[in-house]
Amino acid sequence: MTTTTASPLPVVAAPTSLLGRIAAWPALLTASLLYLPTVGYSWAADDHWYLVDKPWSVVPGMFNLLDTSRFFYRPLSALSYLLSYKLFGPNPAAWHAVNLLWYLACVYLCFLFARKLLGLEVAVLGSLFFAAHPAHPGAVAWVSSLSDVQAASFALLAAWAWLLYRERGRAGYYWLTSGAVVFALLSKEAAAALPLVLLVGDLLLGWRTRWRRRWWTLAQYVGLLLPLLVYFTLKSVALSNGGVVLYKLWFTSDPWQLLPSTLTYVLNSFGLPVYYLDGLGVALSLLLVVGLGLVSWRMGATACYLLAWVLLMLGPVVLNIKATNLTERTVFLPSVGSSLLLGLLLVTAYRKIAVQRPARWLLGAAVGGLLLLAVAGTIVHNYDWYQAGQINARIISDFRRLQPSVPADAIVYFRGVPYLYGNAYVVGNRGLNYMLRQPNGSLLRVIDKDFSPPDKYCLPGNTFYFAVAADGSVTKLADCQTWLEWRGEQPAR
Repeated sequence: MTTTTASPLPVVAAPTSLLGRIAAWPALLTASLLYLPTVGYSWAADDHWYLVDKPWSVVPGMFNLLDTSRFFYRPLSALSYLLSYKLFGPNPAAWHAVNLLWYLACVYLCFLFARKLLGLEVAVLGSLFFAAHPAHPGAVAWVSSLSDVQAASFALLAAWAWLLYRERGRAGYYWLTSGAVVFALLSKEAAAALPLVLLVGDLLLGWRTRWRRRWWTLAQYVGLLLPLLVYFTLKSVALSNGGVVLYKLWFTSDPWQLLPSTLTYVLNSFGLPVYYLDGLGVALSLLLVVGLGLVSWRMGATACYLLAWVLLMLGPVVLNIKATNLTERTVFLPSVGSSLLLGLLLVTAYRKIAVQRPARWLLGAAVGGLLLLAVAGTIVHNYDWYQAGQINARIISDFRRLQPSVPADAIVYFRGVPYLYGNAYVVGNRGLNYMLRQPNGSLLRVIDKDFSPPDKYCLPGNTFYFAVAADGSVTKLADCQTWLEWRGEQPAR
């Protein structure tokens, strides 16, 4: 593995030519064209959770780790939702436009980071792969997933500023890096690996030169890790006091699934739509990952850094969530490394091929084919989220038509609620509670889970029963007996 020693980091000077100034536009235009239709999408899943006009007085509480009334600690995202409602009200087009603007910022920062680290050619190609990454629609087209794009934007800002600090040595870039790390942590917990990624990259790309001033280097590293240490300390205090919970280590009850789940996440981060691996799939995927590691090692420290970005950024997700087709969006942060690594591999291969050989044309065709596949996957997944919004809108309109008013003490049972449309999460129990809230803002007691025994459904008082078709159309059922027959719990009378 080669190591650069001529400078603290092998950063690349930004080109001043016209080409260098417009090189970010292919990725930005691609992202705009792919995601501009999402501005016309409706609400999906838990989006209605955020459609509340909250007073400014709740802002300090958003940063309170000991608040037991919420599951996630994402104060910057919560603040963004509050601002969106203040500015736009319940207008889905404006909220989706906010997500799109954050994504464009993320794509641009990805380009800046890649240009500084890898050079112009790799930055153009790598940011194109990132802009068209087929795993991104769940983060961009879903309002509830704004935290993914926010965290990635701040993470890329931190990585870019860190390179500038290593190149120019100005304290302002160091503080910009630290501030961006803090903002990334306050956006989503998945950014917890960011300081480690920056540190590992620093060691890979410039160890020998900087280690001559080892005590100063250690002080810089401690300063970089300090936000993470404070974050975990406060999180531990919160957990010990019954405060906000992040996730639980799922694999403690199913350790044999950790490797297949991890490999699934790695494949997703490279844009492969794989959601389940059998024994053969695990073996082939493991060989693929090992081969990728060997190729990265042969290519040098920069490629190893990008691979480390993928694997380390996956760490918080892999340990806390088992991979399914619902968690594809969680590879948003790792996909930065995979997109840039793919761009670096292809540009390196192109440079090594002799000019007179037709292999360059074949490689160019392969690059075009990969981009077309990525665009096609993004379009398909975007349509999934469009359908999700349409289904939710149909459920809301049909329910309000069939049941104009609901008593305050009522329980509403749903049967057959569609949870998946393609790869898009449609609705869940919390989503139903909030999207069907009453005109006065109070929540309905909505239950869409299957319980046992069946007699738990047949409750006295104001209880209403509904069934939902795959397209979101709602049917009101006469009574509990009819509802149980619909469920198949009892034979029809």
